[in-house]
Amino acid sequence: MRKQISSSTRDMARWFLSGKIVYTLIQRLLLPAAFFICYLRKKKAMAKIAINIATGSLQQEEMIVGIDLGTTNSLVAIIHPESKMPVALKEHNSPSLVPSVIHFGDHITVGEEAKQFLVTDPAHTIFSAKRLMGKTYNDVKNNSASLAYKIIDDENKLVKVQVGKQFYSPVDLSSLILKELKKQAEHILKTPVSKAVITVPAYFNDAQRQATRDAGKLAGLDVLRIINEPTAASLAYGFGAPSNSPKGENSQKQSRCMTWAVVRLTFPS
Repeated sequence: MRKQISSSTRDMARWFLSGKIVYTLIQRLLLPAAFFICYLRKKKAMAKIAINIATGSLQQEEMIVGIDLGTTNSLVAIIHPESKMPVALKEHNSPSLVPSVIHFGDHITVGEEAKQFLVTDPAHTIFSAKRLMGKTYNDVKNNSASLAYKIIDDENKLVKVQVGKQFYSPVDLSSLILKELKKQAEHILKTPVSKAVITVPAYFNDAQRQATRDAGKLAGLDVLRIINEPTAASLAYGFGAPSNSPKGENSQKQSRCMTWAVVRLTFPS
Protein backbone atom coordinates (compact mmCIF):
# COMPACT_ATOMS: atom_id res chain seq x y z
CA MET A 1 0.00 0.00 0.00
CA ARG A 2 1.50 3.27 -1.07
CA LYS A 3 1.81 5.94 1.59
CA GLN A 4 0.03 9.17 1.04
CA ILE A 5 2.34 12.18 0.65
CA SER A 6 1.41 14.77 3.26
CA SER A 7 0.29 18.23 2.22
CA SER A 8 3.23 19.81 4.11
CA THR A 9 5.69 17.76 2.08
CA ARG A 10 4.00 18.82 -1.15
CA ASP A 11 4.08 22.48 -0.05
CA MET A 12 7.81 22.23 0.70
CA ALA A 13 8.46 20.72 -2.69
CA ARG A 14 6.57 23.50 -4.42
CA TRP A 15 8.46 26.11 -2.30
CA PHE A 16 11.80 24.59 -3.26
CA LEU A 17 10.93 24.38 -6.94
CA SER A 18 9.69 27.98 -6.97
CA GLY A 19 13.19 29.22 -6.07
CA LYS A 20 12.22 30.71 -2.73
CA ILE A 21 14.69 28.52 -0.90
CA VAL A 22 17.53 29.95 -2.98
CA TYR A 23 16.43 33.48 -2.18
CA THR A 24 16.13 32.65 1.52
CA LEU A 25 19.61 31.11 1.60
CA ILE A 26 21.07 34.21 -0.03
CA GLN A 27 19.19 36.54 2.29
CA ARG A 28 19.85 34.73 5.56
CA LEU A 29 23.26 33.13 5.02
CA LEU A 30 25.27 34.37 2.07
CA LEU A 31 24.64 38.11 2.40
CA PRO A 32 25.54 38.28 6.12
CA ALA A 33 28.65 36.21 5.37
CA ALA A 34 29.67 38.60 2.59
CA PHE A 35 29.15 41.64 4.82
CA PHE A 36 31.19 39.95 7.56
CA ILE A 37 34.07 39.27 5.15
CA CYS A 38 34.01 42.91 3.99
CA TYR A 39 34.09 44.00 7.62
CA LEU A 40 37.13 41.82 8.34
CA ARG A 41 38.97 43.14 5.28
CA LYS A 42 38.21 46.74 6.25
CA LYS A 43 39.38 46.08 9.80
CA LYS A 44 42.57 44.48 8.51
CA ALA A 45 43.23 47.46 6.21
CA MET A 46 42.65 49.87 9.10
CA ALA A 47 45.13 47.94 11.21
CA LYS A 48 47.82 48.54 8.59
CA ILE A 49 47.62 52.33 8.95
CA ALA A 50 50.82 53.27 10.77
CA ILE A 51 51.17 56.33 12.97
CA ASN A 52 54.48 57.95 13.82
CA ILE A 53 54.45 58.07 17.62
CA ALA A 54 57.07 60.83 17.76
CA THR A 55 55.08 63.26 15.60
CA GLY A 56 51.53 61.91 15.87
CA SER A 57 51.19 62.06 12.08
CA LEU A 58 50.38 59.28 9.62
CA GLN A 59 53.48 57.35 8.72
CA GLN A 60 54.48 57.63 5.07
CA GLU A 61 55.40 54.67 2.89
CA GLU A 62 58.99 53.53 3.35
CA MET A 63 61.51 54.95 0.90
CA ILE A 64 64.90 53.77 -0.29
CA VAL A 65 67.45 56.52 0.29
CA GLY A 66 70.69 57.23 -1.51
CA ILE A 67 73.72 58.07 0.64
CA ASP A 68 76.98 59.72 -0.33
CA LEU A 69 79.33 58.67 2.46
CA GLY A 70 82.03 61.23 1.83
CA THR A 71 85.51 61.79 3.23
CA THR A 72 84.80 65.41 4.19
CA ASN A 73 81.00 65.66 3.95
CA SER A 74 78.12 63.23 3.55
CA LEU A 75 74.50 63.58 2.50
CA VAL A 76 71.30 61.59 2.03
CA ALA A 77 68.87 61.94 -0.86
CA ILE A 78 65.65 60.45 -2.23
CA ILE A 79 63.65 60.37 -5.44
CA HIS A 80 60.83 62.82 -4.69
CA PRO A 81 57.48 60.93 -4.89
CA GLU A 82 55.78 63.78 -6.78
CA SER A 83 58.43 65.33 -9.02
CA LYS A 84 60.24 61.97 -9.50
CA MET A 85 63.55 63.83 -9.35
CA PRO A 86 66.55 63.37 -6.98
CA VAL A 87 66.35 65.64 -3.92
CA ALA A 88 69.00 66.02 -1.20
CA LEU A 89 67.34 65.98 2.21
CA LYS A 90 67.99 68.81 4.66
CA GLU A 91 66.50 70.30 7.77
CA HIS A 92 64.95 73.76 7.71
CA ASN A 93 67.54 76.55 7.43
CA SER A 94 70.43 74.09 7.31
CA PRO A 95 72.64 72.72 4.53
CA SER A 96 72.13 69.25 3.11
CA LEU A 97 75.82 68.42 3.66
CA VAL A 98 76.69 66.73 6.95
CA PRO A 99 80.39 66.97 7.93
CA SER A 100 81.89 63.48 8.19
CA VAL A 101 83.26 64.28 11.65
CA ILE A 102 82.69 62.41 14.92
CA HIS A 103 83.43 63.71 18.42
CA PHE A 104 83.67 61.48 21.48
CA GLY A 105 82.88 63.45 24.63
CA ASP A 106 80.20 63.03 27.26
CA HIS A 107 78.16 61.69 24.36
CA ILE A 108 78.91 60.98 20.70
CA THR A 109 78.13 63.80 18.27
CA VAL A 110 78.28 63.77 14.48
CA GLY A 111 78.25 66.54 11.90
CA GLU A 112 78.37 70.30 12.47
CA GLU A 113 78.35 69.95 16.25
CA ALA A 114 81.30 67.55 16.15
CA LYS A 115 83.20 69.74 13.68
CA GLN A 116 83.54 72.47 16.30
CA PHE A 117 85.83 70.20 18.34
CA LEU A 118 88.44 69.77 15.58
CA VAL A 119 90.43 72.59 17.15
CA THR A 120 89.42 72.44 20.83
CA ASP A 121 89.53 68.65 21.28
CA PRO A 122 91.35 67.10 18.29
CA ALA A 123 92.39 63.89 20.09
CA HIS A 124 88.73 62.90 20.51
CA THR A 125 87.50 64.19 17.15
CA ILE A 126 87.70 61.81 14.18
CA PHE A 127 87.64 62.89 10.54
CA SER A 128 88.51 61.20 7.23
CA ALA A 129 87.44 57.79 8.53
CA LYS A 130 86.56 56.85 4.98
CA ARG A 131 90.25 56.89 4.01
CA LEU A 132 90.90 54.14 6.57
CA MET A 133 88.23 51.75 5.29
CA GLY A 134 89.58 48.27 4.55
CA LYS A 135 93.21 49.29 5.13
CA THR A 136 96.06 48.12 7.34
CA TYR A 137 98.49 50.33 9.22
CA ASN A 138 101.06 49.88 6.45
CA ASP A 139 98.58 51.42 4.01
CA VAL A 140 98.14 54.63 6.02
CA LYS A 141 101.28 55.00 8.12
CA ASN A 142 102.77 57.64 5.78
CA ASN A 143 99.79 59.91 6.50
CA SER A 144 99.30 59.04 10.17
CA ALA A 145 101.47 61.95 11.34
CA SER A 146 98.97 64.43 9.90
CA LEU A 147 96.14 63.03 12.03
CA ALA A 148 95.47 64.40 15.50
CA TYR A 149 93.96 61.13 16.72
CA LYS A 150 95.89 57.92 17.35
CA ILE A 151 96.03 55.01 14.89
CA ILE A 152 97.00 51.62 16.30
CA ASP A 153 100.31 50.34 14.96
CA ASP A 154 99.43 46.76 14.10
CA GLU A 155 100.87 45.81 10.75
CA ASN A 156 99.08 42.46 10.51
CA LYS A 157 95.50 43.65 11.07
CA LEU A 158 93.12 46.25 9.72
CA VAL A 159 93.71 49.67 11.16
CA LYS A 160 91.92 50.84 14.31
CA VAL A 161 91.58 54.24 15.94
CA GLN A 162 92.14 54.78 19.65
CA VAL A 163 89.96 57.33 21.43
CA GLY A 164 90.73 57.37 25.14
CA LYS A 165 90.57 53.76 26.28
CA GLN A 166 88.26 52.69 23.45
CA PHE A 167 89.21 51.29 20.05
CA TYR A 168 87.14 51.82 16.92
CA SER A 169 87.46 50.35 13.46
CA PRO A 170 86.76 52.50 10.38
CA VAL A 171 83.57 50.45 9.98
CA ASP A 172 82.45 51.49 13.47
CA LEU A 173 83.21 55.14 12.76
CA SER A 174 81.49 55.15 9.38
CA SER A 175 78.43 53.49 10.89
CA LEU A 176 78.06 56.44 13.29
CA ILE A 177 77.94 58.83 10.32
CA LEU A 178 75.41 56.60 8.56
CA LYS A 179 73.29 56.48 11.71
CA GLU A 180 73.18 60.27 11.78
CA LEU A 181 72.11 60.39 8.12
CA LYS A 182 69.48 57.71 8.79
CA LYS A 183 68.17 59.67 11.77
CA GLN A 184 68.03 62.87 9.73
CA ALA A 185 66.16 61.17 6.87
CA GLU A 186 63.62 59.60 9.24
CA HIS A 187 62.96 62.95 10.89
CA ILE A 188 62.38 64.70 7.56
CA LEU A 189 60.40 61.93 5.85
CA LYS A 190 58.39 61.02 8.97
CA THR A 191 58.86 57.34 8.22
CA PRO A 192 61.38 54.62 9.15
CA VAL A 193 64.36 54.26 6.82
CA SER A 194 65.95 50.83 6.58
CA LYS A 195 67.11 50.49 2.97
CA ALA A 196 69.80 52.46 1.19
CA VAL A 197 72.10 52.65 -1.81
CA ILE A 198 75.57 53.96 -0.91
CA THR A 199 78.14 55.47 -3.26
CA VAL A 200 81.86 54.77 -3.03
CA PRO A 201 84.90 55.94 -5.02
CA ALA A 202 85.51 54.00 -8.22
CA TYR A 203 88.95 52.92 -6.96
CA PHE A 204 87.55 51.18 -3.85
CA ASN A 205 88.59 47.52 -3.77
CA ASP A 206 86.45 44.61 -2.62
CA ALA A 207 87.58 44.95 1.02
CA GLN A 208 86.65 48.62 1.12
CA ARG A 209 83.27 47.98 -0.51
CA GLN A 210 82.52 45.21 1.96
CA ALA A 211 83.56 47.48 4.83
CA THR A 212 81.04 50.04 3.58
CA ARG A 213 78.31 47.39 3.54
CA ASP A 214 79.24 46.35 7.07
CA ALA A 215 79.05 49.97 8.24
CA GLY A 216 75.57 50.24 6.76
CA LYS A 217 74.49 47.06 8.53
CA LEU A 218 75.78 48.40 11.87
CA ALA A 219 73.78 51.57 11.26
CA GLY A 220 70.59 49.55 10.80
CA LEU A 221 70.53 49.84 7.02
CA ASP A 222 70.01 47.15 4.42
CA VAL A 223 72.52 48.23 1.76
CA LEU A 224 70.84 47.21 -1.47
CA ARG A 225 73.69 48.26 -3.71
CA ILE A 226 77.13 49.86 -3.70
CA ILE A 227 77.53 52.25 -6.66
CA ASN A 228 80.64 54.00 -7.94
CA GLU A 229 80.44 57.76 -7.41
CA PRO A 230 80.95 58.66 -11.12
CA THR A 231 78.22 56.18 -12.04
CA ALA A 232 75.87 57.70 -9.47
CA ALA A 233 76.56 61.18 -10.83
CA SER A 234 75.76 60.05 -14.37
CA LEU A 235 72.56 58.35 -13.26
CA ALA A 236 71.44 61.45 -11.35
CA TYR A 237 72.17 63.64 -14.37
CA GLY A 238 70.01 61.59 -16.69
CA PHE A 239 67.31 60.60 -14.22
CA GLY A 240 63.91 61.86 -15.30
CA ALA A 241 65.26 63.46 -18.49
CA PRO A 242 62.45 63.76 -21.04
CA SER A 243 62.61 61.75 -24.22
CA ASN A 244 62.16 63.29 -27.68
CA SER A 245 60.50 60.14 -28.98
CA PRO A 246 57.02 60.55 -30.52
CA LYS A 247 54.16 59.91 -28.13
CA GLY A 248 53.19 56.28 -27.93
CA GLU A 249 56.60 54.90 -28.84
CA ASN A 250 58.71 52.94 -26.38
CA SER A 251 62.04 54.03 -27.81
CA GLN A 252 64.29 56.14 -25.59
CA LYS A 253 66.62 58.94 -26.46
CA GLN A 254 70.22 57.86 -26.17
CA SER A 255 72.93 60.25 -25.06
CA ARG A 256 76.46 60.20 -23.74
CA CYS A 257 77.61 61.76 -20.49
CA MET A 258 81.16 62.36 -19.33
CA THR A 259 81.77 62.70 -15.58
CA TRP A 260 84.74 64.37 -13.90
CA ALA A 261 85.63 63.65 -10.28
CA VAL A 262 86.86 66.87 -8.68
CA VAL A 263 88.62 65.77 -5.49
CA ARG A 264 89.68 67.90 -2.55
CA LEU A 265 92.54 66.19 -0.74
CA THR A 266 91.94 65.84 2.98
CA PHE A 267 95.51 65.02 3.97
CA PRO A 268 97.84 68.02 3.71
CA SER A 269 100.92 67.53 1.55
